[in-house]
Amino acid sequence: MHCQEKNWTNQGILLSRVTLANYQRYTTWLFFIWKKMKENLLRQEIIYADKTAFKSIRRKVKKLPQIPG
Repeated sequence: MHCQEKNWTNQGILLSRVTLANYQRYTTWLFFIWKKMKENLLRQEIIYADKTAFKSIRRKVKKLPQIPG
């Protein structure tokens, strides 16, 4: 975490290690929710957004890297 903190500081962004740890924890947690939402969305025949229907594209999606946790 120290290296990440220094890296952000060198770019002019002040983030504490506590904030970085919280970001990492919540990112890991939210990743699984996002993954399930994406899987559900891609299973749909039609995707509705803003009262406009779009056909779902069926294609192979590159596997995402695993987040250690």
